[in-house]
Amino acid sequence: MKKQFIIANWKSNKTGKETQEWLEEFTVHSSLLREDTIVIVCPPFPLLPAVSHYFMQHHENLAVGSQDISPFPEGSYTGAVSGKLLHEFATYAIIGHSERRNYFHENTEELAKKVALALSCGITPVYCISEKGEKIPQGVQIVAYEPITAIGSGSPEDPAAVEAVASFIKQKNSVVYVLYGGSITPENVNQYTSLPSIHGVLVGGASLSSSTFAEIIHHA
Repeated sequence: MKKQFIIANWKSNKTGKETQEWLEEFTVHSSLLREDTIVIVCPPFPLLPAVSHYFMQHHENLAVGSQDISPFPEGSYTGAVSGKLLHEFATYAIIGHSERRNYFHENTEELAKKVALALSCGITPVYCISEKGEKIPQGVQIVAYEPITAIGSGSPEDPAAVEAVASFIKQKNSVVYVLYGGSITPENVNQYTSLPSIHGVLVGGASLSSSTFAEIIHHA
């Protein structure tokens, strides 16, 4: 079976108490985890230590990712979270999500710096793109394709179109894995993970429920 990544992106959601409840509820569904699947949970920055500590004690086969990373190294960059700081808690980092490009005006030059710094700190980038022709920085092996119209809309992209884009990305870049993101549910996830060129999904809103996220893993 092909290797798969199932990634939960909580975005700017959950308190410490809500996080603990999610983790405890998810433990009940731990039997759904498969050896060929890498499950990565990406909480907001303040919750990274709690999720990392819980996984180390209860789910050593699960990984933690950050939702972003600073384009600067450690130093006098107030409010930024460097790769060196993140590496203690996370082994993956989402870079270039469309919401950050839109609301925080991130450009390709800045994103390339983030990728380089993540790699230098031993953090694996999950690089997000919304169109097949977008430039992908050197060193990226995991790309998440998330069409703008599919994110949070309840209208996922046509699987045939997703396969065509994923195949194109692999042909034109040194990318090993392409994931799909955009209105993923337990009912539709297998339509994407069964595609030849897709190696998993990046899940947004549906990952906020531990039981729904577990069902997505189960049906992927």
